[in-house]
Amino acid sequence: TKENPGVIYKTVMMLYNKIEALSDEYKYDVDVSYVEIYNENMKDLLSPGRKLVMNEGPDGKITLRGVSMHQPKNADDLLEMLLRGNTERTQSPTSANSESSRSHAIFQIYLRGRHKVSGTTATWKHSKFSLIDLAGSEKGNVTTTNKQAREGKNINRSLLALGNVINALADRNKNPKIFIPYR
Repeated sequence: TKENPGVIYKTVMMLYNKIEALSDEYKYDVDVSYVEIYNENMKDLLSPGRKLVMNEGPDGKITLRGVSMHQPKNADDLLEMLLRGNTERTQSPTSANSESSRSHAIFQIYLRGRHKVSGTTATWKHSKFSLIDLAGSEKGNVTTTNKQAREGKNINRSLLALGNVINALADRNKNPKIFIPYR
């Protein structure tokens, strides 16, 4: 919030301030998407009800088909999309946390820019910011229902898988042919 700015708010404000400062020389397009991973299923938080399918292409690149892309007009519009998506997230109280997020969420900001040069075709440059909120690990004795125990099991399994991916990526510097266990 403006009253109590955090990392995301400051990042978004800095991004749009920079876009504005460079607007005479550069053209920028901004797109956003917001996805939740809950109990091993994916949900589009900005367009609930859309079917999302994860695929690995022949080049090994992971893609998510069906995710909606939105074009915020300014920083306030982008932050409103983030807040709107947050209202769609899966939450339920546990004995450890009354507002426990039961899912992982990925808010991505895609930035595309090119230099404004008259009479030539400038090359577009692409950047992507991935803002990720991971659900916390769960102890079995903290949860209170079977549903929460199942959620906790899936949360812990996905955090373990993420740890394995991070470790493999770090080890790739030593061994470029190492297998990265994306799932």
